[in-house]
Amino acid sequence: MTHKFIPLKGQKAMGSKRKRVARGLLLVYFFSLLLLWFKASDIAGTRDIIAYSREGGFWNINLKPFYTIRSVALSDDSWMVWRNLVVNVAVFIPIGILYPLALNRKYHFFIYFLHFLLFDFAIEGVQFAAMVGYFDVDDILLNSVGFSCGFAILMFCMWFRGCAGKWKR
Repeated sequence: MTHKFIPLKGQKAMGSKRKRVARGLLLVYFFSLLLLWFKASDIAGTRDIIAYSREGGFWNINLKPFYTIRSVALSDDSWMVWRNLVVNVAVFIPIGILYPLALNRKYHFFIYFLHFLLFDFAIEGVQFAAMVGYFDVDDILLNSVGFSCGFAILMFCMWFRGCAGKWKR
């Protein structure tokens, strides 16, 4: 049984070609992120640093909300602020746009958001287990902001497209 995107009033259902394109772009984006993520951790020697930290009893987990964000924001290193805050948000904007298009179903934002949170927890868990980064609640918060911004951009574009179609008539 196939499910079609339930169009809003006045919209046509999204075609399967667009769905395939969105799925393809989403897969390419995921694999590019994974490749970049593992390659960057190899270059930085993250695995060795984390293994050494774990031997000393530090398990590279932050479960305190806003702890990392606050410490980075108070840092004198502006590059660190830029990388942590902006990049953690910006990297997940395309997922907020592509995931609803690839799924091709009309769900409420909170359903998409729940899917994303499960995915993001999995990312943080793999990052911790593979020793390529920290399990950080603040990363989940920032990534969620990026996903939400992407979803808002998608909804705005769909709304604008619907309005533009009405203006042409």
